[in-house]
Amino acid sequence: MGIEISLCMIVKNEEENLGACLDSVRGVADEIIIVDTGSTDGTLDIAARYTDKIYHFDWIDDFAAARNYSFSKGTKEYLMWLDADDTITEENRLNLIQTKALFPPDVDYVVMYYYTQVDEEGQPIFMSRRERILRRAAGFQWQGALHEYIPVSGKGYRSRMYVTHNRKEYDSNTKRNMSIIQKKADSGELDERDAYYYAGMLYADGRKEEALEQARRYLSIDTLPLCDGQKIYFLAHDLMMERGDHEGALKALTEKEKFLKDKSEYYCQLGFFYRDIYNDKDKACEYFRQALQCEESMSMAGVSVEAAHDYYYFIPYAALGQCQIALRQYRDAYDSFRMALSYKPEDEETQEMARKLDRALTLRRAAESMA
Repeated sequence: MGIEISLCMIVKNEEENLGACLDSVRGVADEIIIVDTGSTDGTLDIAARYTDKIYHFDWIDDFAAARNYSFSKGTKEYLMWLDADDTITEENRLNLIQTKALFPPDVDYVVMYYYTQVDEEGQPIFMSRRERILRRAAGFQWQGALHEYIPVSGKGYRSRMYVTHNRKEYDSNTKRNMSIIQKKADSGELDERDAYYYAGMLYADGRKEEALEQARRYLSIDTLPLCDGQKIYFLAHDLMMERGDHEGALKALTEKEKFLKDKSEYYCQLGFFYRDIYNDKDKACEYFRQALQCEESMSMAGVSVEAAHDYYYFIPYAALGQCQIALRQYRDAYDSFRMALSYKPEDEETQEMARKLDRALTLRRAAESMA
């Protein structure tokens, strides 16, 4: 029987991206809703090539309000959202069309991977899971003026399909986002989730002392911050390391172990700490091996947990190999570098380390055979 989907988008000055986005979902969207928040370029002309359902929303510094308005215009059984600089690969497009035809009748929402940053080969550097397709009758609502999200409930379907965000850093977007969250900070309206994002934006803006002040808010509470809040502990660690506060940096992680013990990033950071600060290569190896035991996982419902993909495969293998060289465990180091390259074969530094070890081991075997 299948289902029908309304694609609901909010856009502003997206003439460079919108066509590619909408081309990538042909056959997926049965209805396209475009809500414009004040474009001054050719965005609306491009949108008109794909749909006549184009609406205007007066921008009020609230992404959730704009997205909820776009959802209110959808008429099909399910609602799907994309940003204008998102695309879906041809393989995922065909899979989505097939999924529509075979969709289980009792599913309230579909969670898909979101490749938020990719390398030159299109492989994920950072990714999360996001609620992507939602039953309209469930009445799900977006929340959050910035970095908006949808609290979902009911029966979810976890898909292996993904959307790629073709990230471009526009100065206007950065300034806009900082303006939105700065207003909340100045008025004392930041909740924990806002404060997490505020800390990250302050750090990116070079305001590191202010970022650390926000991060310390999380170090003083004993609950897990909302929406990928584990990252705040890593940010606090990095800021303290930059200040030379090694003891504080270590405490920023170890005192939150109960929230981080399933994260490869946690064990990698401890491994780097023992390798670089304490010069304890054996202990560092233990942590890198623990990192390799972690499974890359992201939240299922309503919370986007961004994972640094390389931390679960490439980084711990490469770091383990470097420590094994220092410990003169050359055979093990070679194996570690080969494993790292199996996940990231184009990494030139690791290629060179593996080549040097291969030559050294070959010479050693030759010498041993002549002895």
